[in-house]
Amino acid sequence: MRQLIKHRIYYSSANCAVTDNLEKSAAQFQEYGWAYIKNIISDDFYKELIKNWPSRIWFNPPNNISKSYDSGFGWSYGNPPILNTDINNQHKTINKFFDYLRSKEFEKRITKFVGRNKDFICYSYTANSTYVGSEIMPHKDSVKDDPAAKDGFLNIVFFINGTGGGRFRESIVI
Repeated sequence: MRQLIKHRIYYSSANCAVTDNLEKSAAQFQEYGWAYIKNIISDDFYKELIKNWPSRIWFNPPNNISKSYDSGFGWSYGNPPILNTDINNQHKTINKFFDYLRSKEFEKRITKFVGRNKDFICYSYTANSTYVGSEIMPHKDSVKDDPAAKDGFLNIVFFINGTGGGRFRESIVI
């Protein structure tokens, strides 16, 4: 069905940048094992990401009774990115963001942020889209069951106000 939708290409001209608020929060993370970071994405890229946020048709409905949010654009290490049947590469901005998360630059920044004698890579990601009435229960992501997780995973959650709800711009929880 998504292939039949008249496709509009949302061009992306802003440079995808994670701000130095990441590095400024490293001491907090290294001492306490968590960090809540506001304004983690550069202003110009954030505005472009919001302007070009994929509509609900690009996300799959909940497939689990404990989830009340739509998911899409998933990927895991060793597989090609699944652009949720975005065969026309319409969503260049969100794809640019995901490309950055998989970049060597971001790997180096996260490795330094964590401050352990271990290299970190982006192992997987997914985008979730919520709507009025959505909730998420405290849980551990299924990646915890992956045998590769025995050496430690870092779960990074970007909260992006993509649909205009709430009172925040964007933040990240690590």
